[in-house]
Amino acid sequence: MTDADDDSTNEWDSESHDDGYAFVFECGEGVVDLLDPEPGERVLDLGCGTGHLTARIADADE
Repeated sequence: MTDADDDSTNEWDSESHDDGYAFVFECGEGVVDLLDPEPGERVLDLGCGTGHLTARIADADE
């Protein structure tokens, strides 16, 4: 288990996330169509990275 005070747990850099991991959003974009969320339905996005897909899912509910 990692100690919460360990510096390696505090290396998140949201600005550089899209530079190195943009493919995650691109690959996951089709998931929103597969989910086809209905108004009022709840979706839990675990490990949401920058939140781009979470925003798409939320927008689909409108």
